[in-house]
Amino acid sequence: MFKKTPADPTALDLAIHDLYEALEEYKPTEDEYAKIADQLVKLENLRKDNSPDKISADTLAAIAGNIVGLGMILHFEKFGVVTTKALGFIRKL
Repeated sequence: MFKKTPADPTALDLAIHDLYEALEEYKPTEDEYAKIADQLVKLENLRKDNSPDKISADTLAAIAGNIVGLGMILHFEKFGVVTTKALGFIRKL
């Protein structure tokens, strides 16, 4: 249900793959190996910069805490007949 479908490789991914294949043709002591490795580092950094940021665990914990707190307040208001403003307790992000 929540499985992530594999994305089609981008041109950047294909270029990185080609460089890895080119590295296999040379020995680590050769000059061409060093040039290809430098290009590979640059492309890997570019791919890292273009990747989307992930939501941190702290943010998810804050969101879950706000939802649980709101649920508790609403549950208490339903059975305890107290008129408060539950939305005022939610921390704004």
